[in-house]
Amino acid sequence: MVWVNAQWGRGDESRGADLIRACGNTRVTFTTVPGHGHADVVWSPTAPTDVWPLLRP
Repeated sequence: MVWVNAQWGRGDESRGADLIRACGNTRVTFTTVPGHGHADVVWSPTAPTDVWPLLRP
């Protein structure tokens, strides 16, 4: 599982990923995408190169 936060959204707050790990899923990776706001991970013109590759295996 991959947990991605935007720098200007949730930033480096890893609470969601930490909670998933605490429930037993230790295969969670956490990444902060620099230079993006919350909705930018979907709508930014650079999202296909900056963000989307992080979500694909």
